Amino acid sequence: MPIASMDWEDREDQRWIRLEGELDHEGCSAVGDRFRRAASEGPETVVVDLGGVTFVTSDGLRLLLETRKHLRDSGRRILVAGLHEPARGVFETVGILGAIPEIDRES
Repeated sequence: MPIASMDWEDREDQRWIRLEGELDHEGCSAVGDRFRRAASEGPETVVVDLGGVTFVTSDGLRLLLETRKHLRDSGRRILVAGLHEPARGVFETVGILGAIPEIDRES
């Protein structure tokens, strides 16, 4: 199942982007352009809620890291929220949490 949905909302000074489904090649192809556009427009801080993501591959990690670079180059930042297994294990194994910090979904 590719990512079935992606939506976002602005909460004060943060843009929250919620992804659901599988963040693999097919899922990234389905939402990549919308995700990049949503991340590049709006508040200085982008929070990606991965609570509904059930699977992550290198394509998903690449999408997040490329978005991080783009945001950082323009003085902005990206955070993740809602990580759970198995996505958390992937993030920890490759050290992504050092590059993209995690925050509480309630923040």
